[in-house]
Amino acid sequence: MQKALRRLAADKAPATVSQLVMWRVGSKLDWESIARMSKNWSNTHELSLARAFVESLDALPEGESGTLLVEVTAADDTQTALAADLSKLLAGQVMLGLPVKVGIPSKPQGPTVACRVQLTGTAEKPEAQVQVFKSDGTATAWAAVGKFTLPVDRAEGKVKEAAFADSLAEEVLSRLVRAQLSKGPVVKGKPTFKIRIDNASPLILNGLAVQGNVDTSKDEPKILAGISISPFKNLTVPATGEMVEQLGLKKGIRVIAADLSGL
Repeated sequence: MQKALRRLAADKAPATVSQLVMWRVGSKLDWESIARMSKNWSNTHELSLARAFVESLDALPEGESGTLLVEVTAADDTQTALAADLSKLLAGQVMLGLPVKVGIPSKPQGPTVACRVQLTGTAEKPEAQVQVFKSDGTATAWAAVGKFTLPVDRAEGKVKEAAFADSLAEEVLSRLVRAQLSKGPVVKGKPTFKIRIDNASPLILNGLAVQGNVDTSKDEPKILAGISISPFKNLTVPATGEMVEQLGLKKGIRVIAADLSGL
């Protein structure tokens, strides 16, 4: 129980997930009973996250336990070398706050996110066909999230690897985390707004950075850290009219970075 409490506190775990864990660790309730008792305020993704945490409690690594799984393949022999290079590039990197591991098993080994990259096109002009997956509610099967195409740009005959990794992360993120602006009450004659953040991933959302959909290249993104949004839950935060105006959020919000986490 002490080990679980220390880890949950260190990871700033959501209260719902922490409660599920403590019912199992502290009260020794079975998972069916826990699911029944929490059906009005927890979802299957939170139960899977709690269960995976308890089952691996004695073997949890230090630091981040969540992963982003990536698989890079070539549609034909002309892309084989490039696929190997991109696999080496992505392995061990951190994307969306998660360490990247190469390879996707037939079934997820707990709550996680994955993307399958297939290189197509020609040797001179390759492109990547990307499919994004996430573990389902029980974390026993993959659920498709969406697909997109990315160019694989070159400069002086070499692939712009960093640019590709950044574009890949942003596209994957757009299918997992969403932000929406709405009007709030007028306070002392000034407009206020609300930003709703939806975590559509099977992991915990601990932070994000947003910008407006207008040209904000000269503006610093707004960073929201220290949050803890459970899988498939949302959070609404207030925003001043001044902040909305400065970041150009009235025409839409773009989530440009996020910190996802396991337990």
